[in-house]
Amino acid sequence: MTRPISCRFIPTARKKVLSCSLVIALLTGYLVALNTVMKKRWGLSTLCVTVASILFLPIVTFAGPRSHLLNEDAALSLLERTLRDDRVYTHRISLECVTYGTEEATDAYFEFVLRENHTAKCGGDPETSPVVDRYRVYRKSGTIEWLNRVQDNWQPYDPGKIR
Repeated sequence: MTRPISCRFIPTARKKVLSCSLVIALLTGYLVALNTVMKKRWGLSTLCVTVASILFLPIVTFAGPRSHLLNEDAALSLLERTLRDDRVYTHRISLECVTYGTEEATDAYFEFVLRENHTAKCGGDPETSPVVDRYRVYRKSGTIEWLNRVQDNWQPYDPGKIR
């Protein structure tokens, strides 16, 4: 006796969605191979699995890595992690000597400002906190943009241009 395949589709659980899609794809391939070996036409079961696979495609697309909107904390965390991992400020300033502030929040993005943090450890005049850079993190896609102050326009995040 065979048990039916059970898949739960949770928007943020991408692995589960992809594993179910893989099972469906393997099952379709198995049935096609079985029909070829037995020299039969496509059977009803193969047709059902193929139709089910097509119906699941929108679910797999919907459950991508950015199927939900980022909140402010998640957007800031993404920005901090990206700047740290790309080592954007390694030769300019320690990230321990930078503070982050939210300058603007819209339905589409969060705009963050990075400022120098003048403390005893970091040095500098404690009465000032000059702007280092400004970034936008888009809620839906997680895309990051950087404000090029020389050209006074927003550009796609490119660590090579920022350093």
